[in-house]
Amino acid sequence: MISFDYDAYHLRLLAVLVDYKFPDNVSVHEHLGEYYFQKSNLSEEEYQESKSISFRQLYGGIATEYLVIPFFEKVHEYTKLLWEQFRETGFIETPLFSRKLFLNFFKDLNPAKLLNYFLQAFETERNMAVIHNVLQRTTAYESKLILYTYDSFLFDFHVKDGAEFIQIVKAELEQQGKFPTKLEIGPTYQNMVERNVN
Repeated sequence: MISFDYDAYHLRLLAVLVDYKFPDNVSVHEHLGEYYFQKSNLSEEEYQESKSISFRQLYGGIATEYLVIPFFEKVHEYTKLLWEQFRETGFIETPLFSRKLFLNFFKDLNPAKLLNYFLQAFETERNMAVIHNVLQRTTAYESKLILYTYDSFLFDFHVKDGAEFIQIVKAELEQQGKFPTKLEIGPTYQNMVERNVN
């Protein structure tokens, strides 16, 4: 079995929405951690704390102290615009498929929750497009996609497909490095180990 798991997928999707470019070849959590801890080389504990801080901002609303970080400043402005549009028109349209999300679909909504619903819709729509492209490009191979869970894709991998299959899937998922993945390989879903594939 092989599994592709996106790195900081929601944060990267949000960066697309707000037109923010994370640096190449640096983890999103490391990049944001440099702002949180005011240093460039994070310890493992700081890296984990960076992930926690980022996800609290993403799902709970951005704390004032983090608005000085350019990424979160853009997210904050985008959230306000989304909320204003939603309140004025009574709906917003999803980014890729233009599905309408109406006010009456939700209970106890606030700007942070709206952003989260919008982001989840974007994730689902993008993943459906990615799955379609992967399936189209791999019809001649024995390996098959057997599980999709939010930010990861699990394949029942046939050895005869080799590295070529892995490269095709990786290219479709990552879209020229915009959405990096990590690859895990193992005999069962419970026994996967991370591998580097270039």
